Amino acid sequence: MGGDGVISVVSNLLPAKIKALTKAALDGDYEKARALHYELLPFIKAVFVETNPVPIKQALAWAGLPSGPARLPMGRLASASEAVLRKAMADMGILK
Repeated sequence: MGGDGVISVVSNLLPAKIKALTKAALDGDYEKARALHYELLPFIKAVFVETNPVPIKQALAWAGLPSGPARLPMGRLASASEAVLRKAMADMGILK
């Protein structure tokens, strides 16, 4: 997409996918990088359905990984946002 690097929230849960995307881009395989980007895009959007880091912390918790609660003044993920995030995780095969 034209970037020179990555700072990735999504890599907390999907490190291999982000590594593959980054490697493909650095290797000049833009077709593969683009395909991986668009595969990840619905999940990326879901992880930012609310202010970071609330959604990614919830996603990590649902995946059984340590994350801890978001610090104040942030709170829990809203129930409407939970549905968005759960669907994106299920579509990625992270949740059943």
